[in-house]
Amino acid sequence: MAVSGVGKLHAVLGGFHLGPAPQDYVDHTVRELERLSPDAVVPMHCSVAKFVAAMHRVMPDRLVTVTSAAASRSAFERAQPAGYRPDP
Repeated sequence: MAVSGVGKLHAVLGGFHLGPAPQDYVDHTVRELERLSPDAVVPMHCSVAKFVAAMHRVMPDRLVTVTSAAASRSAFERAQPAGYRPDP
């Protein structure tokens, strides 16, 4: 975030490709995400159950799970912090 000049990370979305990773690597990834303090983490393809479980243990209030692209928009909108307004 220092390189971009952005002070707040709103969300991390995507496939985390952790299928073959050992559990300690998955746990480390979640701890590093926690340090960034995003408002929402939205795991999608290739995120595997062990990543979702680790997120649920560490940051359950920031975990947004989705089952389809249509559900993604709805879930992401619910994950926005109170009073959030995107920049114009």
